[in-house]
Amino acid sequence: YCRVRAEEYNSLYLAEPEIVSELVGLVQAVEVVEDEELRTLALKALAAQLQDRSRSSSVITAVTSGGQSGLLAMLLHNSVASILQQANVPRAPSGSGVLPSHVVAAVQGAAASSSSATASPVEAAAAAAPAQCSVQYSVSFVDALLTLVAGLVTSSSGCQALNDAGIISALLPLLRDHHPEHLNLVCTSLKILEMYMDLSQNASTTFRDLGGLTEVI
Repeated sequence: YCRVRAEEYNSLYLAEPEIVSELVGLVQAVEVVEDEELRTLALKALAAQLQDRSRSSSVITAVTSGGQSGLLAMLLHNSVASILQQANVPRAPSGSGVLPSHVVAAVQGAAASSSSATASPVEAAAAAAPAQCSVQYSVSFVDALLTLVAGLVTSSSGCQALNDAGIISALLPLLRDHHPEHLNLVCTSLKILEMYMDLSQNASTTFRDLGGLTEVI
């Protein structure tokens, strides 16, 4: 997809004006499209379109429709939960399945306060309870998803979408994953978190409240 010439690229959009929504639909069709490789390729195609400024807004709108209950939030939390299950990684360092009590209390308090924007409800929910995923996602699929996320984090609208999806609470558990085959996922997650905290005003506070510094140490 990335190697097509400009004229072929434009012709594709003329012939298939709904290509973005169709790709998103393909990613969502877990029960209908059993071939995960097709959904992985769809994610890569969406990530490639983020590099085109004239197309990026339509991609961001498509993958974030539904807000905190949308596709991006679901994929992030479920795919990470699946990877952690495969690697037998506990949800929290204590093995209790939740973050330390003082961290949970701080996040829940922030979510309950209408004047506080340090943590979204998705962040609080993900921190307060261990995620379980019935769908198994492969390393290649999660890698493609993180490529899409890395594209989103480069713009203000993309960062807002990631904030709504609970990006910090989704990626932090991956820092406990020591499985050799998951090393690239962990490295990519660290890079995304670094970029996100550089661009998002309240990200550092959320990172600290969710125990991010402890995880890194």
